Amino acid sequence: APPPPPVGAPLTQPIPVVLNLLKHDSKEVCERALGLIDALVASNPLHRDAVWHNGGIPLVVTMLKDGPPEQLQRACSLLQTLSSQREAQMAVAWAGAIPILVQHLNHDLSRVRVEAARALWSLAQNNMDNQTSILQQDGLRRLVALLQGAAE
Repeated sequence: APPPPPVGAPLTQPIPVVLNLLKHDSKEVCERALGLIDALVASNPLHRDAVWHNGGIPLVVTMLKDGPPEQLQRACSLLQTLSSQREAQMAVAWAGAIPILVQHLNHDLSRVRVEAARALWSLAQNNMDNQTSILQQDGLRRLVALLQGAAE
């Protein structure tokens, strides 16, 4: 079972409304909603809890699966921001983000690769379970290859 959201996460914030935009048919609307959520979460930890409480983490992970590079980049960035504490790291991992992020380390565009690497770094911080999962998904080899390519 996924970890429960924090007790008392606010429900009456802008997050539920913006999360609904992630279900929109327009990729541009989804991309902008991801950026807005990222800005809100970065500005106030209560917004992070609201994303979690309102079922936003699985929605964001869904946005990682397919879409234009800008959407993928913003989804990776948001997952990095959301993963700033252990419980949120667990929720993001449980939602299936790690294998998708590892796949994006091989994306055609470097900005998607970089944001995927940043999100994986955030998920791995002081979290042995996520570190193990990243290793099992062949993430370390791909990260090293990414770094070697950047050094060349």
